[in-house]
Amino acid sequence: MKRKASKKEGISILKRTSVVTDYLSTGSTPLDLSVSCNKSNYGGIPSGRITEFSGGGATGKTYICGELCGDALRKGYDLVVVDDIERRWDLSRIDTFGLSLSDKRFVYLDPGSSTIEGCFETMFQKLDKLKSGEKCLYIVDPIAALYSRVEVEASDKMGQAKAKALQKNMRYLRDRVYSGSGTAVVFSNQLIDAVGKSFGPKKIVPGGNAMIHWPSVRVRFSVPKQGKITDTDSPAGKEITKVVGIRIHGRVEKNSEDDAFRESDFSIQYGHGIDDILDCALWLKTYTTGLDVDGKDSKWFGLYDHSPVYTLRKFIGFVERNDLEEDLLDLTCSLYRKVYKTKVRKGRYRRDEAESNGE
Repeated sequence: MKRKASKKEGISILKRTSVVTDYLSTGSTPLDLSVSCNKSNYGGIPSGRITEFSGGGATGKTYICGELCGDALRKGYDLVVVDDIERRWDLSRIDTFGLSLSDKRFVYLDPGSSTIEGCFETMFQKLDKLKSGEKCLYIVDPIAALYSRVEVEASDKMGQAKAKALQKNMRYLRDRVYSGSGTAVVFSNQLIDAVGKSFGPKKIVPGGNAMIHWPSVRVRFSVPKQGKITDTDSPAGKEITKVVGIRIHGRVEKNSEDDAFRESDFSIQYGHGIDDILDCALWLKTYTTGLDVDGKDSKWFGLYDHSPVYTLRKFIGFVERNDLEEDLLDLTCSLYRKVYKTKVRKGRYRRDEAESNGE
């Protein structure tokens, strides 16, 4: 039987506020906007939520986690914890993100626990010590490297110990994160082949469906076939071509805070990091006509209608020399919201009305 909600219930639902208090930047403006452009001016990963980054090897998951840590400290977070499961964070280069082991707010767990139960026990201890109003970012990189204690004891007869342990601990984590505490929990995850399936996705995440159901935001990274960034140089007199970076494609697989299935591309330059100016320029070239000046080839760029035109490399130099990074960022954000802004309607959706309005 259908039950109608009472007026009191309706009022309580309308008065309930979101527990998302802040948004953390991944270092890439197009990626931030693809996650939450309708909720934040500059987008980003929501706090008070669980987020999962998944992808194959060398797709920038760990680097994105480092960018999140640096942004959290710059925004005054009281605690930033990194549980490096695979022990592969290069501590000599974390200053690139603005991190330092001497900072008491930054906690690097090495060695952390290798079991699911131990990892979550440490996490719960850290989160329970937070005082009211304190903000925390907790990163587990990667969750796929953990195993269950039952597997170690060789008593996993059904082969579902890891999935059961993840499902149980994610339920406990939900109460600590979704209670309006201002805590952001980020898991990086790896993809494995879906063996024995004749249909469905070819790549899945390990550990059952826990990492599919519980995170509010899930982003999957991949490297396209033409994802290598190359450059030519002649250090010994002969011109050579070398790989200087990669282009990464991000797809929002699940999003409880904003619209899902948005896609974005960002680049990581070896030795430098995310080239956000390049990402914004390429996005503007792809989705707008404002940078295609006088019908010329799309490789010519200009920041505004009255600005001169450049090739991509000269355009990046023009932006850096004239300190126009903020202008480029604001232009990208404003145009992105125009393209992907969600129209909220009251009442039931009717196709005939939408067609009459030209939608």
